[in-house]
Amino acid sequence: MIESSLCDFCNSSTESNIHLFWECSNIQPFWCEITRFLNEILNISDGIALTYQSISFCNVDINNTIKSNCANYIILLGKYFIFKNKYQKTIPNFHEFRYYLNHNLNLEGIIAEMKGKTDAHQNKWNNFTT
Repeated sequence: MIESSLCDFCNSSTESNIHLFWECSNIQPFWCEITRFLNEILNISDGIALTYQSISFCNVDINNTIKSNCANYIILLGKYFIFKNKYQKTIPNFHEFRYYLNHNLNLEGIIAEMKGKTDAHQNKWNNFTT
């Protein structure tokens, strides 16, 4: 049961996928911080410009497969983080997301170590010193 059709983050617009994950005034700063973070960490000269489509389909293309995969994974985690926060009735913020990202990267590192793929994990995430 939902109490209202209004967005849980802003309480001013009807909630839809596009509003929840892109248009909401409380979500836009979150994506701006992720964009800044990705551009800084990946050292992209042209810069990544996230759009609703690139977020929806996790299809950022950086002309580098490893960097593209990492960026798209971070976007996917960002969407899940927004979804989690919706049900916790808290507005997502980038600082908390960084902890969530680090936790996921640590788990991936443990799994890679268990499978004997530590080098592949380090090569994949060597740009991400979060």
